[in-house]
This record gives sequence, structure tokens and C-alpha cells, in this order.
Amino acid sequence: MIAIHSTPTREFVVAVLAVGSLLFAMTAVATQRPTGVWGLLFAVFLGGYFLHAFLHVGQSVLLRGYTPGVVTAVGVVVPVSAYLYRLLFETGILDGRLALTTALLGIVVFFPVVLGAHRLASLRR
Repeated sequence: MIAIHSTPTREFVVAVLAVGSLLFAMTAVATQRPTGVWGLLFAVFLGGYFLHAFLHVGQSVLLRGYTPGVVTAVGVVVPVSAYLYRLLFETGILDGRLALTTALLGIVVFFPVVLGAHRLASLRR
């Protein structure tokens, strides 16, 4: 039997806002400085964000039903990430090898960011 953890709504909302704010800030900086370190950091966060969508899909497959985040993952995260990757390839900021490397690093970085956001959200005042 699979144990299912239920995240309180407040924790979920705060965590999503924290991760979303970080991604928004990284995107804002990267649009002003798309090459060099900022472009690579953006690619790392984009990779983590993109690959995490498949975790939501995997959870739904494993549990044989709807899981929170799967609709947004499939309907928003994957298409937007694909579009951003296309732009990064077309502008020469990324090639296939660098995209794969930054995406794999991104998923490694994404886990502690999400866990930290959930921990922050679960703090009581």
C-alpha cells in the first residue's frame, strides 16, 4: 500500500508562491543578462521546473488517478518550458548537451528548493 501525505492548503499555497517567486526573479534577471552565469542559472532552474512536471505525471500514473499539480504540469509547465527551451536553442544560449546538463543539475537543485519552501510554509507564527 502507498502512503499518501496530505499537504495543508496554506502550506501548499505558500510553497508554490515561494518557488514561483524565485523562478520569476530568476527569469527577470536572465532576461536582462541572458548569457554567462545568469543564463546558466536560468537554464538550471528551468530544467528543474520542467523535469518536476514529470514527477506529477508519474505520481498520477502510480496512484492511478488525479494528483495535485498534474493538470498544471501538463497544461502549463511542459508547454511553457518547451517554448523557453526553443528560445534558448534559437538564440544559441543553449545547445543539446548544455540543456541536458543544466536540466539534470536543475532537478537536483529543485528538490531542496521545494523542500525549503514547504518547510518555510509550515512554520507557525
